[in-house]
Formats: sequence, C-alpha cells, structure tokens
Amino acid sequence: MISVSMEYFQVMESILSKIHPNEEGFYSLHLDGLRFESAFQPIYDKTMAIYGVECLVRIFDAQGHSINPGLFFSELSDQLERFSFAILAASTLHVRNFAKSNYRDKHLFINTSPLLFEELANNPSAIDHLVGALHYYGLAPSQLIYEIMEMAGDSERLAVNGVQNLLNNQIRTAIDDFGSDYSTKERVRIIRPAFVKVDKSIIQAGVSPMKSAIACAHSVNALTIAEGIEDRQTLNQCIEVGFDYFQGYYLARPTKPM
Repeated sequence: MISVSMEYFQVMESILSKIHPNEEGFYSLHLDGLRFESAFQPIYDKTMAIYGVECLVRIFDAQGHSINPGLFFSELSDQLERFSFAILAASTLHVRNFAKSNYRDKHLFINTSPLLFEELANNPSAIDHLVGALHYYGLAPSQLIYEIMEMAGDSERLAVNGVQNLLNNQIRTAIDDFGSDYSTKERVRIIRPAFVKVDKSIIQAGVSPMKSAIACAHSVNALTIAEGIEDRQTLNQCIEVGFDYFQGYYLARPTKPM
C-alpha cells in the first residue's frame, strides 16, 4: 500500500503537483499521460431536491479519446500501489472541483477501495490532513461521505475502526453497490455505514429484494439510496417501498462541474 513505500504527505505532494486548472475554470488531473476530469451525478431526496452528488471520473488519452474508467481501474487492480495512488488522486481532484461547483453546499460521495480506506482511515495524520483540506476549500467534514466499493478488503477490524475514526471527525461512510460482489449483508452488519447504496441489479429484481435490502440497512440504522433508476415506474416503485434517496439516469446523468 501507499504508506509502505512512501509517506502520506509525499504522496499528497506528488498528487497536488499533477492537478492543474483547466480551460473551464475547474481542475484536471494529469497522470501517466492521461487526463482525469470530474463528473457529478446528483442524488435526490424524497422531495426531489438534490441531497448531494456522487463524484465520478472521466479519463482521456493524449488524443482526447475517452477511456472506460472501470476498465482502467480494473487493469490497475493488481498493481496495488498504483491503484491506490490513482484512487486517492481522483478523490483529491473531486474535492477541489466540488468546492468550486454549484453543488458546494450539498454532500459529496467519493468512491474508495476497501484497502485504501482501511489504511488511510486508520492514519491520524491522513485524517487530520483531510479535515484541514476540507476546511481550506470551504467545506464541512459532514458534507463528505466515503463510498466503500464492492471489492475485497483485508481487515474487518481496520474497516470498523476506520468508520469510527472518520465519524469522530463528522465524516460518514456508505456501502456502494449493495448486492454486488463483496457489498453484502455481512459487510453492512460489520461496518455499520451511514448509507447503503443499493445496486441496480437489486432495483431491477423487484419489490421483495428491494425490501430485503432496506431492512438490512435499517438494521444498522443506515439510510438507503436506490441506484440505477432509469424510468418513472422504477422511481415510483422505489419511493413506495421506502428508499430515502434516489440516483440514476432518469433523474440526472453525470455532468461536468458547473
């Protein structure tokens, strides 16, 4: 992991040197000959007001051709240090762009791998630096929610401790893509996140699986977010079964910061 070969602050210094203003008044990350841009997808509450945004990344090569982010990170996943560096760099980019955007008074949901979460959320210096950076950019720690991705972790104890360490600093966590891969009922039970984001596959499976997912979230007092809503019928169904928040192309597609 990052701390094995490089101190955290050296890593952050390297990341910040790769983030530069772009022509649109926001920031881009330049890494390994690629350009990374932020994209924000709104998350709505029951009144259809925007509660926050999920921060996503768009990647372009030197010729301006789009690169699939899922494929990019998948190919890096067996190179742990480079993978973690890219995740942390993208997160840093998103915070800076969010702070300049029209969403800056909302909440920001940022994806992180379980392994990176376990390490940095148990590093007091990293947490202090994060909180300081949020304040520097005019954001409150309570606006930030880390989404733990549906990948394998290493230590349940470190994950649980990390959630509490962040919560002590008013930063909350979410389980991403519940019902997919490692985002299971057991992970929800152990980690006890503030939010459970329910995967599109559960949403499409019908009322019974959705109710089961909501019950799982409620068992740890977590709020629920229905992902992958693509039509009015699905939105109505999600509202009726009791989801707290809603996200999907029917409501809004990811867009550049504004």
